[in-house]
Amino acid sequence: MNLIPLLELTKSNLSLIDNQNNFYLEDSEYENLIIKTKSISIKYDFIILNDIEGNLLYNQKLFIDSKGLKNGKRNSKDGFAFFGPITHYHGKIINDFILNTKDIDENESDNINDEQNMIDKNIVNHKIIFAIFYDRTYEKFYLKSVKKLNFENIDEIEINSILFYMTKNKVKLTSNLILYFGNEKIIKNFIHIIINKEDFLITVKIINNEKKSFVENIYYFNINDSPITIGENGIIKIKGKKKVSILCFDVKKRYWAIKDKKENVWLSCNNKIELKNTMLFKLNKDIFQTISSQNN
Repeated sequence: MNLIPLLELTKSNLSLIDNQNNFYLEDSEYENLIIKTKSISIKYDFIILNDIEGNLLYNQKLFIDSKGLKNGKRNSKDGFAFFGPITHYHGKIINDFILNTKDIDENESDNINDEQNMIDKNIVNHKIIFAIFYDRTYEKFYLKSVKKLNFENIDEIEINSILFYMTKNKVKLTSNLILYFGNEKIIKNFIHIIINKEDFLITVKIINNEKKSFVENIYYFNINDSPITIGENGIIKIKGKKKVSILCFDVKKRYWAIKDKKENVWLSCNNKIELKNTMLFKLNKDIFQTISSQNN
């Protein structure tokens, strides 16, 4: 962690001051802070969210600890922080922070189950977009997209309403993922992945986002086809993709993965995602970052 050493610890508030991702700890009302001086080392977990591109968070730095969002509108201290476009629904406060979501689709979505049933209780159509929560058992933070994607009609998917996270190198794939490559603000092509759990047959659909989610190509592979190149001249062809990515099957761990050391890979947040230090997330054209006290 990048903590500024303190000479003494008193009780008040924890605040963030500078723009260099340095955490300045002033007087704190919290117990269990991670504070490193010559004689003090105490544990305290937290996540910071801040805008990188756009102002989804209104250019604010948001502080989330094991109780939830600091100064969150629900003020429930239940370990959950809910983010969405509205504050109230039927007289109930459902979000802790109101996102700047001018162009985001708000179609209805089904309820989903999650830890402590908290997310399920708070979902009202698409009034909540995502939640961040703290798992006290594993002492980790997770992000969960609330919108349940329906892939039965791929042409009805609104790509701008999907929450993505960015990864590099090798990443495990799960079925019904949406992914794309690079840092384009306007997504021209994206990929829909379907994996059969029994025989690991994988279906790869190339979707042209400029033609209202038109399916350009569909590829079918089994584990013996691995590795498979993805690119303009690859086995899986994507127009304009100069850098090559690899779709491969991990024989020992029994899963499909994407490998790419040269280009960023953005994946839809279908399942809960463990929040790690300096992770990037994208919603519409806005990108925000997580800064973790755990430095993992």
